[in-house]
Amino acid sequence: MKRILLVSHSHFATGTKNAIELLLGKQNNLFAIAAYEDNSDIELVLNDFMDNSNYEQTLVLTDLFGGSVNTFVSKYLSESVFVVAGYNLALVLDLLLKEEPFSNESIRASIQQAQNAIKFMNDEVSKNEQENTFF
Repeated sequence: MKRILLVSHSHFATGTKNAIELLLGKQNNLFAIAAYEDNSDIELVLNDFMDNSNYEQTLVLTDLFGGSVNTFVSKYLSESVFVVAGYNLALVLDLLLKEEPFSNESIRASIQQAQNAIKFMNDEVSKNEQENTFF
């Protein structure tokens, strides 16, 4: 079994989890930690989470490359723990919908797909107006 942990500064992680569950329903393998929202030590919270697992694989998605949350989480990297910095909703959806185990290749493919989903709508609308199409 595999699990995904969203970790962010403040409520980005919990908000993302709520949005995912609005779209897909309850996800038993999706977890969220909102760092720095109370007096909890983020390192202790992460240690607790990482140490208490019945899962074969863990994918941790953090909000910001090089940020404190990303730095804390990166120490857990291993063959069964993957870390991605700078997630968006499209990435989380894609990763959750994949049934196969996580691999470096599948995670890279999901990242590429999520990056391609980011659009500057001013350009998209302008391009589509010229072509008389939209979406």
